Amino acid sequence: MARLAKHTLGKVAAMLGAAGAASVAVWAVLAAPPNTPQGNVKSTKAVKFSTEVHIRADFGALDTGKRGPKGEPILARCNSCHAEHVKAPYARSVTDLKDFHVGKAFAHGTVACAACHDLQDRERLHLADGTVIPLAEVQQLCGQCHGLQARDYAHGAHGGMNGYWDLSRGPRVRNGCVDCHNPHAPKFQSYAPVLKPRDRFLDGPH
Repeated sequence: MARLAKHTLGKVAAMLGAAGAASVAVWAVLAAPPNTPQGNVKSTKAVKFSTEVHIRADFGALDTGKRGPKGEPILARCNSCHAEHVKAPYARSVTDLKDFHVGKAFAHGTVACAACHDLQDRERLHLADGTVIPLAEVQQLCGQCHGLQARDYAHGAHGGMNGYWDLSRGPRVRNGCVDCHNPHAPKFQSYAPVLKPRDRFLDGPH
């Protein structure tokens, strides 16, 4: 990921202007090797462990609704239907879907499927400059437009994680964008909080 990100940073920044440059700078930090100190934060502890970004097992596959002998879902890869001999053009909107993915929700701006998905391979994506990337590197794609979120992710304030903050003690596993967000309808729905926030000034001592 680091090599591919560095290769495309200049191109993406040129295409997307100032906003894109900010996003690219953030993703340059994310793409750095995990044992490389990031930003201006200085640590007195030696980094011994790495940070892994989680990749969903079902990403790039469709749940067939069937289950295996242990109850696990049976998944079908995208290209098992969108094979080389299938050259059907991408739909412009969900209303164009007639045979497959009918009823799929889409609320992610005005872009069409081909704005993110590769035209030749349904299991790949492409950046704004046309650079093809694997599905597993979807965060490069998200970071082109969502620069503020990418910045917060780089500093650990967005995305969530398991493991250790202190990488001298143990490894860390971070969520990827699609662990929490539906890429086709990423906005979270509004909901009522279950419990009110605890306020030490209003609730008094405990």
